Amino acid sequence: MHPIGRDTTSGKHRTGGVVWDPAYPLDFSMSAAPVCLVTDAGSGTLSGFGFVTTLNGAPPSVFIPGGELTFSFSGFVPVSSSADLAWTSYMGGRVDFFTRLGSSHIERSDPLAMNADAMGQGAPWLSLVGSIFSGATLRTTVNAVSPPNLACLGQLLVVGGVAAPCFTTHTQPGGADLAFSGSFTQPQPGDTSRVFGTANFFGATVTGPARETVSSGAMR
Repeated sequence: MHPIGRDTTSGKHRTGGVVWDPAYPLDFSMSAAPVCLVTDAGSGTLSGFGFVTTLNGAPPSVFIPGGELTFSFSGFVPVSSSADLAWTSYMGGRVDFFTRLGSSHIERSDPLAMNADAMGQGAPWLSLVGSIFSGATLRTTVNAVSPPNLACLGQLLVVGGVAAPCFTTHTQPGGADLAFSGSFTQPQPGDTSRVFGTANFFGATVTGPARETVSSGAMR
């Protein structure tokens, strides 16, 4: 079991096997690459998955030593769009983060090696659902179709996971806990429903004195 608490020597916080520095000026910020965005051909609903590569300015070797942090998302349903489909608004949506210790079973530098089943393995770390702001939980903008150039912005509310108490802050637009953005420009060969890119998550964390204090050293 991974403890929750602060390393009194380094000042870093640890929960669910993930370590970060709450004093980092951009707390909380997280980047992911590669990320695969999947559009359902019939409904237009968005889903996908990705690897977390940076957390509060640190690489995986620092924020999850000997492991990986991945996420999957689903259920973002289109509700309105412009006549030329240059922008689309979505409702709903869910994002789940998972931790997995041990050597990676996926080549994280190869987007084509990613799949939904593999990215959803591990221990649940943080679960969120779409949060409504200005009538949508997510908005996408299509800057080009071929090759694709797609951008997105959205908001999320924490609903579960061992890290939930650290991220329930309501500091983002509309009282959301995390805001996120994405950029997608690389289509998967032979599959027009999939495009690869990057994502960023922003928010704040609460790691106050009510947490259990732990000693310095390797994660248990």
